[in-house]
Formats: sequence, structure tokens, C-alpha cells
Amino acid sequence: TAVNSKLASASDQSEDLRQRRRRQGEEDERRAEEHLQKILKTEVLQEVTVNHFRDQIKVVAKACASAALEGKWLGAAKAQVLDAPDEFESRTWFELVKAIKSAGVAVILLSHDELQKAEALRRDFEDAWIMFSEKANLAE
Repeated sequence: TAVNSKLASASDQSEDLRQRRRRQGEEDERRAEEHLQKILKTEVLQEVTVNHFRDQIKVVAKACASAALEGKWLGAAKAQVLDAPDEFESRTWFELVKAIKSAGVAVILLSHDELQKAEALRRDFEDAWIMFSEKANLAE
């Protein structure tokens, strides 16, 4: 994600850590794109909706990257929520964005070795994603 990529550019770390974060960022981006492509293949959502979802992820990722460099997670939690796409009820969209923000905060906490706090948020994200996937009939 943008978080790992931005952290990789920070100057206060070893070259090994910088390379590891850069690789992790590339892997995160690849994995995220795979998920979005799976969603498109189901034809449950229109492409415009999936692209809007991608845009929302970018907004949250940018906020997370800045927050991670500051060592504070609150900026990620306050990331802008884009308007719900036509295919989503506002409440469902809000819950989905909340899950995305939870994942971003978890990445920030992991980057600062706050493993227990990050694990709790990761579980929150996984639970929210499973619930959303089942509602949207996206579960594999």
C-alpha cells in the first residue's frame, strides 16, 4: 500500500528495512488489485463502483501514509469518506470505509511494532470484510 511505500522513503531506517518495506508495499498493491479484479469478475458490482472503491482506498492510504510517518494513527481514522456510490446504501458504504480505515490503522501500528493493537484491528477488518462479502455475495 501507499503506507509501506511511503515508509520505505523515510530516511531514518536501514537500507534493509527500506527494501523490505518497498517490497511489502509492492506486494500489498498487487494483492489489493487482485481482490478488486475478483470483485469485477463476479459482475456483482459495476466497474464504476469498483473504481470508486479503488479511489476510496487511495484516499485512506494517503492519509495512512502521512499518519505513519508522523507516528500517529488518528489521521488515518479521520480520512475523508467519499460519497457512497449509487450501488451502495450510505450505511453500507460507511461500514465498508470503516473497515478500510481499520486496516490502515493496523498497518500504522504494525509499522511501529504495536503488534497486539494491530492484531485486534486486523481481526475487526477481517470480520467486517467477511460480513460485507456475504452481504454482497462476494465470498469465495
